[in-house]
Amino acid sequence: MQTCHLVILFVLPLSILGWNQISGSELEKALGSDGPKLIAFFNPTEPRSAGLEAEWLQAASEAPGSLLAVDCSNHENDNFCASHAGASYPAIRLFQDASPGSIYQGPKTAKPIINFLARHRRPLVSKLTTPDEYSALLTADEAVFIAYAPTQEQRALIQYAAVRYRDEFTFGLVANPALIPGEATESPPIPVVLCHRSNDAATSRLPLTEDSSTPKSSDDLAAFIEEASRPTIAELTVSTHARSLARGAPIVYIFAQTTAERASLRTSLHRLATGYRDSLTIVTVNPDEFPDLPGKLGLCGAAAGDEIVEGRPAGALHQLSKDRVYPYPRGRPVDPRSIQQWGLDVFQGRVKPWTPPGVTTSYDDLGPTRVAAAATRKISIANIPGLKIKIAGHRQDEL
Repeated sequence: MQTCHLVILFVLPLSILGWNQISGSELEKALGSDGPKLIAFFNPTEPRSAGLEAEWLQAASEAPGSLLAVDCSNHENDNFCASHAGASYPAIRLFQDASPGSIYQGPKTAKPIINFLARHRRPLVSKLTTPDEYSALLTADEAVFIAYAPTQEQRALIQYAAVRYRDEFTFGLVANPALIPGEATESPPIPVVLCHRSNDAATSRLPLTEDSSTPKSSDDLAAFIEEASRPTIAELTVSTHARSLARGAPIVYIFAQTTAERASLRTSLHRLATGYRDSLTIVTVNPDEFPDLPGKLGLCGAAAGDEIVEGRPAGALHQLSKDRVYPYPRGRPVDPRSIQQWGLDVFQGRVKPWTPPGVTTSYDDLGPTRVAAAATRKISIANIPGLKIKIAGHRQDEL
């Protein structure tokens, strides 16, 4: 079994953090030993790096001996950092056999980092032969895909998907469909892929055949993987933001300054979000990771108290089909009842869309009739930082 190590180029003083730092000149030797490694690049001049400290320390406590640190503000490390870290910090990258691999794009919090490390310790596709192996893998990750694929062509589909989504999800195969609860009742058993989301305790199912002879395509499987794995309330990253926009449903953004606040909001709003999972995309956002996004959503005006600080979450609805933004009123409680009532007000046209300063916009369809908008100016999603996406089609909005 492969082992992985997480090597961190951290930005804060070693004397404060007590991490096992390593210089760039020592990395070549370190990368060539003890299996795969995950290397994080930090620069003390970048505020976002400091924000990772507590999460990294927690992750380090769960993977003792697997974490190293290198400071990218040290000129001794310039060449290595420039070659592998990109233009911004922090950046975390996987190295396999001393060769650079994929860049970690998940949330900068402890559990997702540990899950990423664990995925690359497992086989690409785990072969499950006992109920205990099945149960252990089912809850080993936030989203786990387990398939019964009796033909070579079907197994090739699973293998291809596992390669494509290796950084994000865990995959397994069973030779005996009786290991999958409820899947051995058909005769002959139906080839199938199951997705289990641990955070939601939810399971989705995709038959691998449309009939007895036609396998699902790789595109069908990819669409299933991306939708079935989507958390009821996700933590926003650049990659999940792109998928959310491409999905076309209205996006509810909830900004909160601390990891604990965002986790608490996901818990308190989970039941509400479950009821709207098919028609809305709901995400929590770390404003330090997306510093320009609040302004694009009308959340950073000149009024006092607009800052997103601890204890003062903020939110907005982006109605993608009409390209309209509705900021959630500051000071209004961020709880299920208040959000649901505000959403009803938006749906019934009692709330006007946000207009950027200096722009005159008129609308003639603010009622619930969903007539096409007549506006002199739209707020383009192309202006959202870090994303350039053309949406070919839109779902009907529903609140």
